[in-house]
Amino acid sequence: MESYGMRILTVVGRSVLFYFLLLAGLRVSGKREVGRLAPMDLVVAVMVAEGSVMAISNLKIPVWDGVVVIITLIALEILLSWASTKSLKVRTWVAGQPSVVIRNGQIIEDELRKMNYNVNDLLAQLRGKGIANVEDVEFAILETSGELSVFPVSQKRPLQPADVGVPTNYEGIPLPLIVDGQVLYESLKRANLDLGWLKGALAARGIANVKDVFFASLDTQGRLTVQPRQPRIRPLWQQLIHKDDPKPPGEQRED
Repeated sequence: MESYGMRILTVVGRSVLFYFLLLAGLRVSGKREVGRLAPMDLVVAVMVAEGSVMAISNLKIPVWDGVVVIITLIALEILLSWASTKSLKVRTWVAGQPSVVIRNGQIIEDELRKMNYNVNDLLAQLRGKGIANVEDVEFAILETSGELSVFPVSQKRPLQPADVGVPTNYEGIPLPLIVDGQVLYESLKRANLDLGWLKGALAARGIANVKDVFFASLDTQGRLTVQPRQPRIRPLWQQLIHKDDPKPPGEQRED
């Protein structure tokens, strides 16, 4: 029993170690890893996953062997990413290059064959972007990540303000000020505001406590958006247990 308990503790310890090791590796190798994977990224992700599972579950393998494997793979990923930024040949070899699969409303069959990409998959991705007719597409480019970039013909694209000469104001990214009842003081500082202003703005909306706010943000036009916290709904099992409890005054029914 004692040896079994030690085995469980060892597996748990290895799991924690590799969790933080992989987390640090993803942070070091860049945010591109957590998005849509390129072939190079997919290979590294699969090999890292396999190496981690083996090192965690097979206690005959020294833990440092797994650590070395993961560090080597992450280092190789970083090295190839750096080489890709310096050399077009390396970038093309590692990640491939985009392919134009539709031009002027016509599907390019040769490109589909080269990419082992069938027409049904192409039509499915077009439908996912709200385009039903291939003739409405001026260009469609299959990116190295597998994502399809679509450029509709000018007569089918949504109307833009520039098309009718309507001037527009600058629209930046709104600053989140409150998230789940917590004030983001750094955002307040960037907006040249303070906690007193925020509390005053909330009081004007009938909110006395910051913790009663689930989310609040300030856009570049100075407009404050506030979403109050919603009352929690009890799980069904709690509702059944407390169904005979007296309700708060606001919830009592009048018979």
